[in-house]
Amino acid sequence: MTNTICRLDDIPDRSGRGFTVTLDGEQRAILVVRTGRSVRAYVNECPHLGLNLDWAPDAFLDFEKRYILCGKHGALFRIGDGVCIDGPCFGQSLEPVPVTVRDGEVTLA
Repeated sequence: MTNTICRLDDIPDRSGRGFTVTLDGEQRAILVVRTGRSVRAYVNECPHLGLNLDWAPDAFLDFEKRYILCGKHGALFRIGDGVCIDGPCFGQSLEPVPVTVRDGEVTLA
């Protein structure tokens, strides 16, 4: 069984993509955000209402590509730790998904 999600080059720098992976035996929608050679992944679910964050396929970041944006109500989350810094879920966090980059592949840790 492989834990590979995608190749790092499949995600443009300062952008994100959505995937479906198996976590704890359950299919879950996640988002993976790339900044340079670093990636962070979170469950694709806003803590405010439990809705998916993307407003269109793979549309996870704000216009300036500085924050993860909930397309449903505009909450902003820091890419590095998933903490909400603005919006109705201020102070809450996205659920992290541990990932690594190994040999150019993004894999579940």
